[in-house]
Amino acid sequence: MVRLLCKVSIFCAAIFTFCMLTALAQEKKTPSVWFIGYPHMSCGFEMAVKLQKAGFNVNGMSHPGLEGPALKWDDVKKYNVLIVMGIGKSNADFTLSEKNKTNIEILNKFLNEGGGIFYIPQWVQQNTLIPPQKAFLDPLGITPLFDDVPVDPENSVNATSWKIDFAKTANIAKTPLTEGVKNFWFPVNTRAGAQNHTTPFTTGTDWTIAVKGEKSCSTQTIALDGIYSNKAMEGKIKSEVPIMAFRQVGKGRIICFGVTSEYLFNNVASTTLEGIVMEKGLKKVPSDGYKLIENSLKWLAEPSLSETVLGGAPMNTALLENPFKTKFGTPFVWDDKVKRLESSA
Repeated sequence: MVRLLCKVSIFCAAIFTFCMLTALAQEKKTPSVWFIGYPHMSCGFEMAVKLQKAGFNVNGMSHPGLEGPALKWDDVKKYNVLIVMGIGKSNADFTLSEKNKTNIEILNKFLNEGGGIFYIPQWVQQNTLIPPQKAFLDPLGITPLFDDVPVDPENSVNATSWKIDFAKTANIAKTPLTEGVKNFWFPVNTRAGAQNHTTPFTTGTDWTIAVKGEKSCSTQTIALDGIYSNKAMEGKIKSEVPIMAFRQVGKGRIICFGVTSEYLFNNVASTTLEGIVMEKGLKKVPSDGYKLIENSLKWLAEPSLSETVLGGAPMNTALLENPFKTKFGTPFVWDDKVKRLESSA
């Protein structure tokens, strides 16, 4: 009888251990996404809610992002996907700072370990933002054209209170990233706010272009301290401007996406910018921007979900709270305050 009880106990312990390990494995398989960068990388509450519903754990780097302390591997390895827009500023003489070098080294390690990076080239007002990005992207075979702005007079529609032109493209390749994607609207002809809104790029042969502008879409070259006009110089790309490209790097994967985060992830995407890029579109033609994002994050997370090195960060539930909703505190009880003042008089 004692032997039987011992066997039963061992069996139960084995079942319990198996269940615990299975639960941990299932928890591990939830892809974790971290929003990092500088200066405008953040995840608005609406996007955080959507991504959680789509099966992602989401977190964001607090201000000032990559202009704060350098990345640490122990933090980065908790994620399956990094959404990166800008890597911070170089030194004033455009040489890389030690922090730049550390961040680039860790991003490359993340790729080699099987992580996924959704990269958005970023220029806004400061030329010192460019050298760290070139140092990271050049060895990967992709070159953002920060001096160029995409234009497409044939497919442009002016919209929003900012009077921004948006162009539609259906020039979309069949890839895992574009499944279910038919049309995509993106900002053109503008440097409103002294920044690039869509950064075109050129790629090497290791990259696959997933989304391009139409044949009528080209670029115009404008000095970074200049303003768009019809007299701008003819740009480096004459037709079908690349907007989204991807490739394998080591065990990991990377996507370059030309449209800035304001149109994709930030709270202004659905308010000031009216959701045109992500879903609404224009002229009764919707945009499949959100579908592109969800497909991309799933594809980027795939390699590391079967590994044990990366992932495991929980959902930052604070990102799910609506910051525009009024929160009422506990009213101050003035009667008690008055009584204490009267008794002390």
